[in-house]
Amino acid sequence: RDEVWIKWYPPLPNFIKINTDGSSIEGWGARGGVLCNHEGLKIIAFANYYGVASNMEAEGNSLKDDLMLTHQHYYYTFQVKSDCKLIVDTIVGNIKARPGRRLDI
Repeated sequence: RDEVWIKWYPPLPNFIKINTDGSSIEGWGARGGVLCNHEGLKIIAFANYYGVASNMEAEGNSLKDDLMLTHQHYYYTFQVKSDCKLIVDTIVGNIKARPGRRLDI
């Protein structure tokens, strides 16, 4: 079995970094993550159970809840780290919703 080293990169000075992940196992969704400052100090750690949810619903709800959490704690400059390419591409504009459809996150 190979070892893989993973490095965490801090956000810019005076920014908060949101590391988030949502997932679904056998139709049951949850999320977890952490908010850290530019020195790597943990500010808030969180986990929630969503109940019945697809993987995409869990990922999307996770990001939505994380953004709400940063706002509730008055953090307005932040960077987001997510492993869900579809969510990231949608937010940065690489994927467009079809006319007449909305993307609920």
